[in-house]
Parts: sequence; C-alpha cells; structure tokens
Amino acid sequence: MPATQDAQRHAVVGKGAIIRDSHGDAPVELVGGKGRSLLRVKALGDLSDFAVKISVPQFAIVSPEVNLNDNFTNITSAARSFGVDSFAVRSSYKQEDVGEHTFDGIFDTKLGVPSEKVVQAVGEVRKSAITEKSKKYALEKGIELEDNMPVIIQAMVVDPQVSGVIYSKFPCPNDVVKVITFGWDGSEDIDVWARKLGDYNNINLNPVVNSERFSKTDWGIKQFIGKIINIEQAFGYPIISEFAYNFEVSKDQIDEAFILQARKLTRLADSEKFKIPALQEEGLVGKSKHLSGVGDVTGETFVLERREGIILWEDVLKLKDFDETHKNGYVLVTPYLQFYNDDNIDSSSPNKKAVVAYSDLGRHHDFELARTSGILYLGFGLQTRINVNTLINCTEYDEKPLIKTGDKIRVVSDGISGFVYNLSK
Repeated sequence: MPATQDAQRHAVVGKGAIIRDSHGDAPVELVGGKGRSLLRVKALGDLSDFAVKISVPQFAIVSPEVNLNDNFTNITSAARSFGVDSFAVRSSYKQEDVGEHTFDGIFDTKLGVPSEKVVQAVGEVRKSAITEKSKKYALEKGIELEDNMPVIIQAMVVDPQVSGVIYSKFPCPNDVVKVITFGWDGSEDIDVWARKLGDYNNINLNPVVNSERFSKTDWGIKQFIGKIINIEQAFGYPIISEFAYNFEVSKDQIDEAFILQARKLTRLADSEKFKIPALQEEGLVGKSKHLSGVGDVTGETFVLERREGIILWEDVLKLKDFDETHKNGYVLVTPYLQFYNDDNIDSSSPNKKAVVAYSDLGRHHDFELARTSGILYLGFGLQTRINVNTLINCTEYDEKPLIKTGDKIRVVSDGISGFVYNLSK
C-alpha cells in the first residue's frame, strides 16, 4: 500500500490496543514478527481453491502496553467473538521470525486455553520473554530482550487429521518445497516436492520423496502447497508455515486447511551453493528424511544417553567437559536439543557441528534451532529406517550399539536425504 495509506493505518492503532485480524497491517513493535506475518496472510484475501478451503483461524494480538487487569473483559470478549471454545496463545516478539532469529522453543505457547483463562495465558506467555532460557538465548545471539512482547490469541483448530510444517523453499541446491506432517497418533511423514514456478497462479509440483500419508495424488494438499508458494511470492521471501489439515470435510469432497503461522525462512544462500558430496558404501548405520539442510561433517562422537526415560544431569556435565576438549567440532548423538525442561543440552554443547537425534521430542523446533545455528541435524524418530534402539549405547537395551562415544562418525545430507556413517566400524 502507498506510504500515506500505510501511515494512516498505523496511526489508528494505539500502543495499548487489542489488534484484530482485519486490521491488515501494524508496526512490528505492536504486533511482533508472527503477528505481522499473520496479518499479511489475512490481507491476501481468500486463498481457497476448488479442492481445498484455506483460511487463517481468527485471531487478535494483544500489544505490549495493554494492561491485562484493566482489559480483562475486552481481551476475553475479543476471544469469545471467534465463536470457539478453546484458543492458542502464542508469543510474537518483535524480532521473532522476521530475520535471523526464530526463538524456536524459547518462548511459551499455550494450547487449548478456555476463554476464562485467556488473559492468564497471555500474562504467562509475556513472562516467558524474560525467563533464564530466554535471557541465555538472547545473550548467545547478541539480542537485548525487553520486559514484554505482543501476544497472539488465535482460535484453536481442534483435532485436525494432520498438522505440520511446510517450507516453501527448503534450504538445499534443489528448488524444492518440504512438507513435514504429524498425524493424530504422533506419527510423522515427510514429503519433498520439486518446484517449477511459472506465473503467480501456475506452479507445478512433482514428488521427489513421497510419504505414506500422501502416497496417492491428492489435489487438495497439492493445491495447498501451491498457495503457500503463492504467499512466498507475495511476501517476497520464502516462508515456514505451520498448518492444520482435514481431508474431505464436505459432501463435495472439499478439504480444509488452516494456516497457523507464516514465518520468514532465513539462511538460504549458503545451502543453495552447497556441492553434493560423494557418498561412501561402507559404514552406513542410518538414513533419514528429517534433516535441517545440507552438509558433510566428520568427527568424534559424544552419545548422550537417556536412562530410564530421562537425561541425567551428570551426563550433561560429561557433555560439557567433552565439548571443552573438542573446540574444533564433533557429532552429538542425543534424544533432543531442547524440550520442555532445562536440560541445557544445546547450550552445553556450543562446539558441536552435527546432531543425530534419536527421538521425536523437540521435532521441528530442534530442527529449526539447528538450521538457524548452522548445525547439520538428522532426526531418527518414528520415521527412521533403522532400529533406533540400537543406534546408541543405551543401558536399557541388550543390542550391540551402532554408535558409542568416541566413535568417528560422518553425517552427510544433500537436503533431501541424510546419512549417518560409523567410520570406526
């Protein structure tokens, strides 16, 4: 929009405003990175096509200066006007998802919040901006955190058949879009589609990697992916979109898709220049589709074990000691980098160059954390092609481990498939 119109629209938004999704635009200081992206998607209008209805669930953004006590009724009424029974309450820090910093797994998200507890949830999400975890992340990234932040209240999509993440342009030498989907049962599938872009409404997608979930041609999901690429073109940069999806919700076999986030995707250039290395034939112990990008890392390994379902603090201390003596890099084998606790695995291992994760905990948050930090990440969860119980030297199992601390490991990825080789075998 012209600068004068943009200034007029900004002028009608007070610093202490509850900003509705019909506003169209607002300063990032008031709505944050996630909020501004959602407003921009909403302003594009109806994205539906003949096989799929696409929408952004209704939302409102509570700007940082809103006093929650004084505006309890206003905030609650805004949420109830969405006509649903539960809500997602998410962070939207002004530097979140607008540049090099995603804050994945750093700030709180509250799901399934009833209307009478929405204001409380907004307050809790605000406070997550100044937790020790947030402060440590900010210090590592050279960011100065402020005491509060914009918070998004969004209508929950209850029990979708599939949810997931779409990378409109995945970081690798090939021009591909990547779709990571999670089923209601916790299962994970990954699809990769080659993009051939024509004009704004002419996008051809051809499968490179097909999962079981989308093994059959499905016009709805294919059209939805095309619309995500349309949003990329409208924004002028690649995006990561979190979504929820239901198949054939009407008698006319119309699918239904919801766009929950549309974050900026960064760090593409180096990945696009990557030269795919030659792959060896011997020593292969694992292959994965769940990878953060491209790379070829060889180094000594530290295996962080999960004993009886937990990671012991004494093992994290051993990791810190190992990290101190391997400043040139190494491969970390771990169940996850970050989860809903303070294991400090990521911050305890600043010198790692690659990560092999052997559980589904963390999922795409770990994936993005590693990608934006320039760390090659391969995930082995429910979609692994090897027996993950034998991947590590875990005392819970009797099998001979495929990897143990001190082994020399090679981790390599071309952006579509990732491979783990044990060179000590």
